[in-house]
Amino acid sequence: MTRPSSLSADKMARLSGMDTSRKRADAHSRKGRTRDALLAAFRDLFFERGYEAIRVGDIIARAGVGRSTFYEHYRSKHALYAESVGRTASRIAIIADAATKADDLLPLFEHFWEMRGKSRRLHTVTARRQLVRMLAGLLQQRLSARSTSAAEPARCAIVAFGLAEMLVGTIIAWQAGEIDCRPAPLTRELHGLVGAAVTALEGRV
Repeated sequence: MTRPSSLSADKMARLSGMDTSRKRADAHSRKGRTRDALLAAFRDLFFERGYEAIRVGDIIARAGVGRSTFYEHYRSKHALYAESVGRTASRIAIIADAATKADDLLPLFEHFWEMRGKSRRLHTVTARRQLVRMLAGLLQQRLSARSTSAAEPARCAIVAFGLAEMLVGTIIAWQAGEIDCRPAPLTRELHGLVGAAVTALEGRV
């Protein structure tokens, strides 16, 4: 008579474990949705008003969350801004990955093209500097992983910052109408320029 009871206890333990895992997954999903809502709210406000005009109260009102919820996720609006910029930088940085093809980047550049009317908010000195800094850091990580040069740290840092400035500056000039081309040719050219820089860094030329 004890065996069924033992089996039942084992089953209950498994079910309890499954329930705990499900609750954790649900909590993680809710947290992700909240962060996405805050980021989307901040991004919309940024393009509408610019960074300086945004207050935390504006963000939580747009996202539909409470002030305490905001501070559970971010210490300040600057932390939210940094994550927003970081996401953009991460999407650009894959251009330095060996497996990345120009066509892989086309959707991103098409998005940049569609947003060109609102892009002036990104053209400020502060916004540009932050994007370049974050992009350079991400590029340096990728270049360091690919480089075989004995002077790897210094060379990777120089090339990473040069590429970051070139990429951000070109995208800004393009969005401002200073470069007259569609997303596809720009993507191909930038992909080729980055590829040439990586090739030189790897010592193949």
